[in-house]
Amino acid sequence: HPDPRAVPLEDWFEHSCVSDLHIIGMLKADGISSLRDLRDKHVPLLKSMLDEGLRMIHQVYGLDSDQVRVYVPYPPQFYRFHVYYTRIDHIDGCLTESAHLVHDIIQNLEMDGQYYEKRTITCKIRVTDDLYKRVWMHEVSKESFDDDDLDLDVGGDY
Repeated sequence: HPDPRAVPLEDWFEHSCVSDLHIIGMLKADGISSLRDLRDKHVPLLKSMLDEGLRMIHQVYGLDSDQVRVYVPYPPQFYRFHVYYTRIDHIDGCLTESAHLVHDIIQNLEMDGQYYEKRTITCKIRVTDDLYKRVWMHEVSKESFDDDDLDLDVGGDY
């Protein structure tokens, strides 16, 4: 990638690095760690992140909004609310199980302001992930059983 301090803005348009665009929009305010914390009162914030992010991407990189996917990862890689902006044809990180499109999040919250507080969210996590270990231990602690009674698929990396 070129040095953004040394390359004129107009040279970013159609630059080869734009094909794998991957931008993170971080929320400065505290109190929202992940998708689970979002409520209807956050809809204006989400719309602003969507609109302003797409506007800046168009201004800097020359990409129209129909060329950019905007999503929230869940579970997140870190617990400070963030949104990803990627090229629509760039698939890393936007798998169905982990990427929630901001447009859909806004619509869900407009229908039910506590949607993500109530909803069961299916996600894929690695067996080696701390979250997996915590869920497994929680499930194990709910029942007493013999090891032979445990029906938990732990094959592969996920």
